[in-house]
Amino acid sequence: MSRLTALLGLSTLAGAGCKTDCPAGSYLNSDGLCQLDDTVSGDSGPIEPPDDDTADTADTADTADTEPIDWQTLPVSCTGAASGADPVTLVGQLNVQNHSFVELIDIEVIPERDLVISVGQGGLMTLDISDESSPAYLTTVSPDSFNARLYRLEIGSDNTVYATHRDHGLVVYDITDAARPDEIRILEEENLSGMAATDTHLFLTTHTGGLIVYDITQPQQPVELTRIDGLGNPWEPHLLGDRLYIADNTKGIGVVDISDPDAPALVGTISASGGVQDLAFSADGSTLYAAVGGAGVETFTLDDPDDPVSLGLINVNYSVISVATDGDTLWAADQQDLVGFDISAPEAPVLINTEQTEQWAMHVTARSDRAYVADWAYLAIYEAREERSAPDLAPATTAVYVTAASPEIITLDNLGNAPLTLLGADPGSGDLTVAFSADSIAPGETAKMGITYTGSSAESISVCLATDDPDEPEWMFEVTTGAVGTNTGLGTEAPDFTLSDLDGISHTLSDQRGKPVVLAYFATW
Repeated sequence: MSRLTALLGLSTLAGAGCKTDCPAGSYLNSDGLCQLDDTVSGDSGPIEPPDDDTADTADTADTADTEPIDWQTLPVSCTGAASGADPVTLVGQLNVQNHSFVELIDIEVIPERDLVISVGQGGLMTLDISDESSPAYLTTVSPDSFNARLYRLEIGSDNTVYATHRDHGLVVYDITDAARPDEIRILEEENLSGMAATDTHLFLTTHTGGLIVYDITQPQQPVELTRIDGLGNPWEPHLLGDRLYIADNTKGIGVVDISDPDAPALVGTISASGGVQDLAFSADGSTLYAAVGGAGVETFTLDDPDDPVSLGLINVNYSVISVATDGDTLWAADQQDLVGFDISAPEAPVLINTEQTEQWAMHVTARSDRAYVADWAYLAIYEAREERSAPDLAPATTAVYVTAASPEIITLDNLGNAPLTLLGADPGSGDLTVAFSADSIAPGETAKMGITYTGSSAESISVCLATDDPDEPEWMFEVTTGAVGTNTGLGTEAPDFTLSDLDGISHTLSDQRGKPVVLAYFATW
């Protein structure tokens, strides 16, 4: 279930009527819109919340499911009680933006030097992790022509680091003095993406479907050897024995035979369940893990190294963009969270726990059961303790809008490895009713939190949910209510407006009736 949006499940209030606007041959979908369905005549029926905030249960029907929900209320309480010790914990982190304007999007560790190297906005960053509980900033450098930005990173031998800019090329750094990296060489090239290196060869992919091979016998003087094509939009190449596996965002997983690294040969591409952005391997090389975006993490067996076979998907709620392994731990970064799995049985990952990161977890690398995360403005270091068990609450959202005609249902996921208990809920107002489909949630399962409003004014109300989640036992939900007569609830007709585009042409929302309309909000600086 997605945490990006809350499901609209309550279509009416008790006493407010049960009429929907869906015509015959359609039903009210979970997004509040009518959906055509040849198997359904009319709508899927009304959903009613508990009659009042003292009712124990109420028979209701969920528009997203055919089975009714037996709604129940919790004790009015905002006091959580941590259950167990968190299996995934933050060891230390550094806000790099306190030192320079940066955004970390790729990361590598040089453990023998207690160094983390990262790239992103700001260029190349070096960070001291000799005390992992308190990482230290060293410096940020970038070629003047690269607009202070680098995209991908690879560690070479003899204190050499390779970094790419998508539009400008490959930069070679000497980091013998990590506080003063020395820019050695720039190789101009367009559309560069990720890299993988041996002691003698650098394999570099391009977003236009190519693979470039360099001789790096002299690490700081790459010499181009050959190029091959046939890929789609490759992001990251990864080495395993005499094969190069390539995370290809359009074709899946590319397999390249590098038994002769001077003359690599594309064996083929294997389809995946989503756009592949990163790959990782089990310690014994038997299993491959792919970051497949919104589909989650896909596991492949490498019984035949040239023909990876999918074993299934793990849904981790957000879009997975990076994976890493070390020993018996698999880590997945999905921008919002860092997710840890026990892969002591490589083909059957077992969830350890999920930890929400401070900002946007863009990339992860791993060493000795620790994860090093490029968390946008932060370097964050986490460790996993597989012997611990604890729940982890992940609400679909913590901010909702409700009116008397447009209540809300929020999906509650337990992304931990132990049952989650809902201990109490404080609605914060007598005009709000908060009810739940269950008072406990098994690992990997979901429950629903229904919020209804019977008031007549526009206000902001804080609703507290108390649980036994060890790292965040009390969750606050900000509920914005609408006055009677407003028409801005989820699933209702949007207020009309007119906007001008960049060419000065006016567009009115009501003119687009019957067509999909996407509103894009963004900022730049």
